Amino acid sequence: MRGSRGKLNSRKMLESLLNGKYGQSCQIFLYHTPKLRGFLKMIIPDRFNELIGLQHMKLYMVDNDLIISGANLSNDYFTNRQDRYFLIENCEELCDFYDELVQRVGKFSFVLQPDGTALLNSAMQVNPLKDPTTFIKKAAKSVKSLFQKELEKQCNIEKMAENIDIDTWIFPLIQMGQLNIYHDSQITLQLLRTSPPGTILKLATGYFNLTSEYIEALLKHCQGTCHLLTAHPTTNGFFSAKGIAGGIPAAYTKIEESFMKYCNKLGQQNRITLLEFIKPGWTYHAKGLWYFLPHQEKPCLTLIGSPNFGKI
Repeated sequence: MRGSRGKLNSRKMLESLLNGKYGQSCQIFLYHTPKLRGFLKMIIPDRFNELIGLQHMKLYMVDNDLIISGANLSNDYFTNRQDRYFLIENCEELCDFYDELVQRVGKFSFVLQPDGTALLNSAMQVNPLKDPTTFIKKAAKSVKSLFQKELEKQCNIEKMAENIDIDTWIFPLIQMGQLNIYHDSQITLQLLRTSPPGTILKLATGYFNLTSEYIEALLKHCQGTCHLLTAHPTTNGFFSAKGIAGGIPAAYTKIEESFMKYCNKLGQQNRITLLEFIKPGWTYHAKGLWYFLPHQEKPCLTLIGSPNFGKI
């Protein structure tokens, strides 16, 4: 998968942590989608196998502080790649939730060894490449039970809130399509479908490839004003890439053109605006959704994380 692609990759780089002074305090988990296996795994080039499916969470935790982002930790994100980071400080309950989520995903992942090999976590004992059906059932059960436990824990939150001055609510969502868990896309779709006149939605994605459900919701059900932001071809991460990947920015431009033609066909061009981010020398990777109530200057709701609102 992506972390194992090529000779110089994340997997190779992280081996040094396992072999270093504090190797006993370090764990590295490698998630493998159950969808990529057998003949399909053999014929699809490494650079494109993530099209079959991947795990996309980006979480960074220290003590009770948490950063949720759509950004990876490669060099571009620290220099000239526009992205979005949300720092949530001193929130023990939220950090505990995400810590356990990462631990549970780790339990049905492969574990990187100091010698560079990867072994299936003994806590799972089901190989996603050999028995994907059982793997999906067990992994989904593990994640869903965590979410259910959190719901039960928070059932009395309204009573708790009566005695506390609260200005912000945070609702963690989980999106793992390979395990048939779709919290994020279900919430997003509901927001798009039910936006009344006077509302404003601002949606950003580095790769404009909206699902057909999102497109139909935006153009046929949503009654609010929508501003969409994506990368200009020159700020697309694949701009000037070698081989077939170099044509990806042009492909996204075609998708944008197709969307706007459909928008015009339905007479929605006065309600929908599509913008492209361009900044010389930079690439664009930020994503999110901002929801403004009528007559409000600031959003009342935002979705943060790593979804691109696309078909993958």
